[in-house]
Amino acid sequence: MNLFALRDFARLPNPSSRQGFLIEQPSTIAIFDAFPKAKYHFLVLPRLPFTAAEISEREIDSLESLLLHPERNVVLDELEKMADEVVEMVRDEMGKSEGWEWGVNVGFHAVPSMR
Repeated sequence: MNLFALRDFARLPNPSSRQGFLIEQPSTIAIFDAFPKAKYHFLVLPRLPFTAAEISEREIDSLESLLLHPERNVVLDELEKMADEVVEMVRDEMGKSEGWEWGVNVGFHAVPSMR
């Protein structure tokens, strides 16, 4: 498995043409998790380059680097907006396919999890 697959996906100029794509915004992208832990499990990633702030790929490469960056709130706000949009999509799909909704959790991967 390519350890940089998520980074490569985040760099695509047209991610909607790829399998695993869910939705995109100018600064973020949501994809299906390759190793889902739940029926509805998606990853929200910053697009590279991150256009909403002056932040380099190296600075956005890890949660630790991001949290130390002075413009971290711009990145976190963009990720939160995308996560909210994905949550609404999931709730809509639950209602359509399951007939009811259950809680949706949103969180961070502090370190990459590939399994």
